[in-house]
Amino acid sequence: MKKRLSLAHNLLRNRWENAKSEVRRSGSIYYPDRNSMEREVRDLVELETNNWKKKYVWFGEEQITPEEIEHKKELLQVFREVFDWETKYELRISYYTEPNSYTHEHKCKDADELRKYLNYELDFDIEEVDDEDIDYDRFDYSSRIEGEDHNRSFDVIITKFRLKEEVQKEEVPEVSER
Repeated sequence: MKKRLSLAHNLLRNRWENAKSEVRRSGSIYYPDRNSMEREVRDLVELETNNWKKKYVWFGEEQITPEEIEHKKELLQVFREVFDWETKYELRISYYTEPNSYTHEHKCKDADELRKYLNYELDFDIEEVDDEDIDYDRFDYSSRIEGEDHNRSFDVIITKFRLKEEVQKEEVPEVSER
């Protein structure tokens, strides 16, 4: 039995398929609207990873409301039903050192591991830091590590963003956006 796509699914699919291409100065072709969709998914996955809280809140800005959270959860679910992508999670930890500080990045195996680090359920052993993870251009070799800054942050990287194969084959009735 063939699954019919909902209006939301069709709108996303049409947005993808009707994206206008542009040519960069280098001559390569890209799709700004598709890139925008990928950033939208990244932002939603970041929220989900961070227990539906914004990564950064500017002075005077509120966290998202429960109604907004529900809307964003539904939107992410629709994206997951229409698109495929690969997700990578990176943890960023800063350390106090004498006389300066440094930051390193750690690639996590999945969102669950990242959440555990962000919630301090997992400790990060300073001794396990790979030399490749340290930016030695600004590192004072006479430094000694004093402790963690307690300001863990993260990045979500979305790659290979594409329509699901079964969605590509689905016949789409004309949908007008009003």
